[in-house]
Amino acid sequence: ASGDLAEIAEGLSEEIVDALTMTRALRVRPLASVRAAVKGEGGAVKEIDSRELGQQLGVEVVVDGSIRKRGPQVRITARAIGVADGFQLWASHFDCGHDGLLAVGDEVVRAIARALVVEIDVPERGALDARIAERYLEGKARLRAGWLEGNVREVIDSLDQVLPDAPTDPRVLATLAMALARSGFYGNAFDLSRARQLADRALAVAPTFGEAQLARAIIHFYDGETPAAASMLRRTVKILPGCAL
Repeated sequence: ASGDLAEIAEGLSEEIVDALTMTRALRVRPLASVRAAVKGEGGAVKEIDSRELGQQLGVEVVVDGSIRKRGPQVRITARAIGVADGFQLWASHFDCGHDGLLAVGDEVVRAIARALVVEIDVPERGALDARIAERYLEGKARLRAGWLEGNVREVIDSLDQVLPDAPTDPRVLATLAMALARSGFYGNAFDLSRARQLADRALAVAPTFGEAQLARAIIHFYDGETPAAASMLRRTVKILPGCAL
């Protein structure tokens, strides 16, 4: 399969965290907090015990996992560790093709919720072709990594290649809109104009989709429309309280 599996894992982790934050029964630390806790010298990820990580984050349960290629498929392994005693509460693995990455991510979310004895409503989302799903997940990871420096052209070029095959998918539209908005912030007026169009298309398809609302809020802010940006961000935080770039 094309693409860096580490970036796909990063994007899928964000999808899982976003879904888990949608239930009032759970309070989920955003990935930004986890990344800060495990970052070692030079930005490399350091080895850290789940109990120690949980204590640093002030949480009761730590969920970790991995993703590996198994021939034409990938295997996602996930487990939940109790911070108080270090016991493993739950573990499972999920096999899928690359076209099922997003669907299996939702399955992982439901399994985690069952293990923690909470109810969660994960909305059904349309399937994406394997190539599009990979580009979307990679794009999310690369967008976050390049946000501060405005290094997002690779994200734009990659998602532009699959946009004709997913012209109404709010995930692709919103991620591309955010990348274009960031490029526009660094002086490319055409990219900011395109970002507005794509974010509005994403909201027209999925008015309550958190990433589409976040994209539109960012664009309002870059346009100097601070009240509109603040209003949209309040809506975004209600849907995705742990969202962060």
